[in-house]
Amino acid sequence: MRCPHAFDDGAYVLGSLSPEERRAFVAHLPGCPDCRTSVRALSDLPGLLGSVDTEETGVLGGGPLEKPPPSLLPRLLTVAQSEQARHRRKVRAFAIAACLLVLLALAVPVAMFAPFSPLQRSTQQSVQMQAMTPVNNVTAVTAEVGLVDKAWGTKIALHCSYAKSRYAGEQAYGLYAISRSGQWEQIGSWTVGPGRDVNMDAATKFRTGELASLEIRRSDGKTILRRRL
Repeated sequence: MRCPHAFDDGAYVLGSLSPEERRAFVAHLPGCPDCRTSVRALSDLPGLLGSVDTEETGVLGGGPLEKPPPSLLPRLLTVAQSEQARHRRKVRAFAIAACLLVLLALAVPVAMFAPFSPLQRSTQQSVQMQAMTPVNNVTAVTAEVGLVDKAWGTKIALHCSYAKSRYAGEQAYGLYAISRSGQWEQIGSWTVGPGRDVNMDAATKFRTGELASLEIRRSDGKTILRRRL
């Protein structure tokens, strides 16, 4: 809805409102941020106009200045306010576009990685799980993995259990995918304590046929479980 005082800001600044109009506009200002912004933007206008030397401007123009028509100020204010409205529309459009870009930037990673979030139902309920083999006689931790071949790589389901112990504390572990060409990448990590289980989904860029093995390593890099493929 258009402000009923939209064209009064310039006249208010220049002091050309009638006493009744001025009182109405002053009472209106506290509740209208647009009018307050316009008044601030025009507040320097009286000083600028007061600094103009009419004699000098007359010389520059080749003659004395004529009194402007009464309709000039309203027309100038209309043009200025139209420009302000257009600027505000541009700012709003830019803000909306920026918000859309931010939402898109957030939505793409979420859409890509949502299937692998540990908070979702694990893939192991629909894939055949295979036990991992202990390395270096490690028996406190057991795990099983399941693989699902995808066009972009391999989706992996993991179930890991840590045996109960009154002496051991929490440990940090990582899941690694090793390709047949010797390349490897870490595709998951977690911390677990005695008597607890971990169910998670992970993903690797290697296709199932490219994988040589999956390994679980401690934070010190020591491999404790391996599944050869």
